[in-house]
Amino acid sequence: MRHRHVLPLALAVAAGCGGGKAPPPAEPPGYAGPEITLAVPSPGAFLLQGGAGPSPVELAGQACDPAHALTALTVAGTPVALDDAGSCQSFRVAVPARLGLVVVRGEVANDAGQTGALAQAFIRSPDYFALGAGDADARAPSGLLLVLGPTFADDGDRSTPDDVATIAERVLQGLDLDAAAGDVRLADPDADGDGHVDLASYDCVFWTQRNKRTGFEAWKTGPLTRAAVAVDSLALVDGGFAMRIAVHGLRLPLAVMGNVDSGCLGDAQMTVTGAAAADALVLEGQAAVGLDAAGRPAAAFAPLQATLSGLRLDIDLGPLLDWTGLGSAVGDAIAAQVRGPVQQAIGAAVQDLLDRRLSGLLAALAEIRSTATLPPSLGGVELLVEAGVDAVDFAAGGAILASAVQVRPVAPRPEHVGEGTPGAMRMGSSPGAAAGLGGAALQLGLAEDVVNQILHAAWLGGAFDADDLAQRVDLGLPGARLAVFSRLPPVLMPREAGAPGLDLGWGGVDFDLALPGGGGAEVRGTLSLVLQVGIEADAAGLRLAWGEPAVDVEVRDANWEPRPQARAMARDLVAGAVRSLLPRLLSDAAGAFPLPTLDLATVDPGLPPLVLSFTDPRAERAGGYLLVSAEVAAVP
Repeated sequence: MRHRHVLPLALAVAAGCGGGKAPPPAEPPGYAGPEITLAVPSPGAFLLQGGAGPSPVELAGQACDPAHALTALTVAGTPVALDDAGSCQSFRVAVPARLGLVVVRGEVANDAGQTGALAQAFIRSPDYFALGAGDADARAPSGLLLVLGPTFADDGDRSTPDDVATIAERVLQGLDLDAAAGDVRLADPDADGDGHVDLASYDCVFWTQRNKRTGFEAWKTGPLTRAAVAVDSLALVDGGFAMRIAVHGLRLPLAVMGNVDSGCLGDAQMTVTGAAAADALVLEGQAAVGLDAAGRPAAAFAPLQATLSGLRLDIDLGPLLDWTGLGSAVGDAIAAQVRGPVQQAIGAAVQDLLDRRLSGLLAALAEIRSTATLPPSLGGVELLVEAGVDAVDFAAGGAILASAVQVRPVAPRPEHVGEGTPGAMRMGSSPGAAAGLGGAALQLGLAEDVVNQILHAAWLGGAFDADDLAQRVDLGLPGARLAVFSRLPPVLMPREAGAPGLDLGWGGVDFDLALPGGGGAEVRGTLSLVLQVGIEADAAGLRLAWGEPAVDVEVRDANWEPRPQARAMARDLVAGAVRSLLPRLLSDAAGAFPLPTLDLATVDPGLPPLVLSFTDPRAERAGGYLLVSAEVAAVP
């Protein structure tokens, strides 16, 4: 904490006391010492070249001193031979530039022992995303992964709806099987298919007799009822799901009318009532999961195999059969009706409901269109996040739903959207196989490309610019005013020399720091920083962990005399203050990101009114993704 007041105190003392000896007469008014300027690449440039590894980049510029002879010049670690004549020295050197943010450092000295420093930044990448809304090149392919583990499909526990099988079982409880079965009516003989016994006509002595022929009619007299619907199992298989469902305690109330045709003597009927009942209707089959014509994930069951067990007729057909002489034909016909059209209608209703509900659930898990508002420390910038499924992979060990993602600002700042400004730096990522989840119910994967899209979109929206940053966050500099303008977005990038992990680079940040008292000290310049970054997860959510930053500062002006010494001192003090303040600023700007939840009622009103949330999260980095593995819990 002792760094909080070092910078204002030192600058105030320097401004009030003059900071040392007066400059020699040969130095013109406002002389600040030797300076280095970089012309190629221009500061804040986005270079499109090279590959994932270091790529040579040519640097060109000059060092100048209007008052003293230059004695040494180093650019990007390369000594530059000096000419004897002139106040400016041009340079041209080639350096291997890493992928991502490149900070060009340089130092020049003169014969008066004064120094100047260069710390300019640019971004180098072989590829960038586009900026246009709806442009396919603006989306990060498979930028968001949802990896389903076997226990998310079915954990074997139906007491809590935190897996697909239990959710499906609760959805099926609302299925209206009576409506699915519809009107049940059959007759024999029934040549015209109207559900009634055919008629016969007889020419009698004085009249024509019309009778129903000898046969029977059976019809539903009340609603089809059932006991529980149970999802016995749901498993991930190659290409989709396999499911076994049992509808228990089916009962179909029926009336059966028998008719005897006695020709000219007329006909007579007898009616008995009861029900057709079954212990269970077992439905088994597989659903293929893929993308429909609109590009949405869809589950489509093949016709379910149905097995009706324990079918019986709770109807006393004995007197009817004896009277009509129809034998067992009545019972056989009713059983065939239940095993045939009724069974098929129930299976089709279950299949249709599962197709719709599972497709809706999968689409909601993998599709996003929403806005996110950054915290006040980042200016409250509003971002639009869009994700649409671009790949589906189901296997026995797990399933992947991958979504292409684009993140862009709702209102980009004009200063950042110039001609030729690219989208975010693209590093590339590829999801692995669905299997091998280590037992996790769910994994949520965010491509590092998407993190760069978020950072780039925030930059476009002005999240890293401020007329006075002190009004957003506590800088530990009471009364100070700090204006910042970022020429470049922060970028996530691989560490150098193939080291494991990631760096966060942020460069080209112009600053203007003014402090009260002590003569009104003011420092203007540019800073760049690179720091190691990791990922952590706990009950509070997902957070980034930061390492010690490497800070480079170029001071263009410090407004107290002698300016060459003031500029050198201000450079060291600003770098020290940034190292001290940065962890707190980052914590304010990027605290714990809460893990997502899913309200099933918002997905589909037909789903149970429950919220699914992550529990016991664990974080890692793999294959260009930041991965969070977690179990799932149902929140009432």
